[in-house]
Amino acid sequence: MKNGLLITGVVLGAASMAMAFVNSGLNVGENVSPFHPKHVSGALKGTDQCFPCTYQNRPQVQAWVTNGDQKTIQAMAGALDKAMAKYGNKEFKAMVVIVAPKAAAAEIEKAAPMMQKAWKNVSVAYVTPEDPSVKAYKINLKAANTVFAYKNWKVAQKFVDVKADEKGLAEVGAAIEALVK
Repeated sequence: MKNGLLITGVVLGAASMAMAFVNSGLNVGENVSPFHPKHVSGALKGTDQCFPCTYQNRPQVQAWVTNGDQKTIQAMAGALDKAMAKYGNKEFKAMVVIVAPKAAAAEIEKAAPMMQKAWKNVSVAYVTPEDPSVKAYKINLKAANTVFAYKNWKVAQKFVDVKADEKGLAEVGAAIEALVK
């Protein structure tokens, strides 16, 4: 019995260590590329316009959420919305990209009015896991989320599996502050 618990503990420990080292997303120094998500809130609502193309060389953040966790989506969108309000004079732009199966599109669309009301500044969009942008941005679907801070199309910082808590959101906030200087 003790050996079984020990083995289980080792396996769980190894699994959690493996999760802690999930790599996802473009690396620092790589360029973001054009893509066309379905925008459900924000300035590009109702379109599939390319976010990086629209805002060009401005400081930007894309937060890709791949696990459907509502708490993460809400916390990330809320934090980015506040950052856009704070750094609007520096032309900062932000978007949450929800990666969800096609079957979830209706649910996302249904939640769009609530998102538009809750977050006045940040854009929220979605793509399916099969969308070419997932591969182009090197999004690992095993990661809960992948966040890129970039300017002039070049990734300045990236975060994988950001916790939707004060510490995790503060790290993203610090990246935004560095970006808008």
